[in-house]
Amino acid sequence: LFLVLLVYFPALHAPLSPVDDRAILQWFQNRPDLVLADLFTLTTENYYRPLLMLTYLVDHRVWGGIPSFLHLENVLLHFLNVTLVWGLAVRVARAAGGEPFFFPLASAALFALHPLNVEAVTWFAGRSDVLAAVFVLLAAHCLLTALVENRFRWVLASLTALAPGFLVKETALFFLPAALVLSWCWKKEIRPPAVPAKGRLPRWLFPVLAAGLLVAFVGFRAWTARSNLWGLADIASSLVSLEGASWGQLAAGAGFYVRKLFFPWPLNFTIYPVPAHFAWLAVVAFVAPLWFLVRRGIAAGFLVAAAVIAASALVALLARPGWTPVAERYMYIPLAFLVPGVVWGVARPEFARHVPAVASGVVLTLVCGVFGYTVFDRNLLWRDNLALIRDSAEKSPDFPYVRSVLADLLLEAGRKKEAARLIFTNRAPEGMRNRDFLELKRAEFLHREGAQELARDLVLRTRKKGDPLYFEFQKLLLKIDKVRLEVLEGEPRQEAVEETIELLQQLYRTYHDPFYRYQLGQLLLREKRMSEAARQFRAAAVEAPPGAHYRDAALALADRLESE
Repeated sequence: LFLVLLVYFPALHAPLSPVDDRAILQWFQNRPDLVLADLFTLTTENYYRPLLMLTYLVDHRVWGGIPSFLHLENVLLHFLNVTLVWGLAVRVARAAGGEPFFFPLASAALFALHPLNVEAVTWFAGRSDVLAAVFVLLAAHCLLTALVENRFRWVLASLTALAPGFLVKETALFFLPAALVLSWCWKKEIRPPAVPAKGRLPRWLFPVLAAGLLVAFVGFRAWTARSNLWGLADIASSLVSLEGASWGQLAAGAGFYVRKLFFPWPLNFTIYPVPAHFAWLAVVAFVAPLWFLVRRGIAAGFLVAAAVIAASALVALLARPGWTPVAERYMYIPLAFLVPGVVWGVARPEFARHVPAVASGVVLTLVCGVFGYTVFDRNLLWRDNLALIRDSAEKSPDFPYVRSVLADLLLEAGRKKEAARLIFTNRAPEGMRNRDFLELKRAEFLHREGAQELARDLVLRTRKKGDPLYFEFQKLLLKIDKVRLEVLEGEPRQEAVEETIELLQQLYRTYHDPFYRYQLGQLLLREKRMSEAARQFRAAAVEAPPGAHYRDAALALADRLESE
């Protein structure tokens, strides 16, 4: 615990990141009436993570979004995972007749201090990987016990421990094939007590139960969502429609992760693009697990399981659901298996007899020292959002979205000229998803600077019906028109009024948010259209959730207008 707290202490003073962190807390602030059942029926394009959302809800209700407490939770979860890695290594060593001190110590220390883990631990929104790892490692503990004791209850316990991980992050699903690999490989070196043939667990038991658990989860997800299964259709489409370039990106991504796992420098919050020359390392990523699978053993089990779980990152590369398609945090759970595999490979009993204990200790100390310094220094950088995002922009100069975030932070710091230069020179390559986001940011800047007509023209030229950003443009157009209504007169003003009415109605139909009806009532009231305003205020009051800030005002206005 001391080691983890020492290197992650600067993270406790880090602010909320402008990437996702603030949006997560704002999402809960906008839903004061949210209840537990709502978390299990929420649907988004790619994610279904109700248990993760529950931790965010608790954070919001208990801590009020205080960053230090939010970061402390992540750090403590990381410490729990370090403890689970240590415990798993101890039990593996004892079950295989190995030395139960150096192997667990080295495995836990290297996992605790590995630089790739900083993003998952320090970034509040990275909690999904850290929390999912808890359930995956608990499942691995139970699986090992099942292999040693040959008891059905521990097989059942392993799957029961894993199931909550499905509700935290989809990566946990990949432990099911990884568990089959562990069972196959570990049986070569882990010798359970002699059990009569009649009392042995059948080899088909775990695969059948695992398949049943997977079917149950997908069925549960289908029942709660009644729609696209957290983007499975989109992911399947990405897999089916792979072209040559996509295969190249996949190979480069696999090779890049291999290099990052063994040589994590330089650390980067926004990895884009992945250099094509890493594709040759994909041979290691795909061939090495097959070789280990044939050899079997403790190290092979850990290493192949790490490769299987890491494959989830390649699915993310295809589906591109997140901040960047390639990310350091995606290797958090694979590292929990890779590190013990590497350590066992170099410290297995037959090898350790020929290496002095002092030499092993010196090497471990040196590596942990380098790792620890890197983690501490990286966490110092995370304490300054502007410095972190500037570092990311310098390392990924071709990634337009990080430059956009940098411009927002420059505006927050009052450095308007630098921000404006960045906003208007920022460009995205052809074919990049949501590249019109940059035009949206330019229009927002013009709106803030009072150039409403220029902002409006840019919105009208750029928005496209059916585009994912279409309604974001519509929301901005609504803000622009509200300002224009204050200065326009005559026919232009009347046209702006009708456009604003249409926008509010469209946004209400899309989001079913009664606040749009309240805003429409206010506009109609200013335009002296009393009966229409009364209807909108009444509907807003009826539909508003309990505690909504506008509910009482809408009710009072509806009563007054209806009585006149």
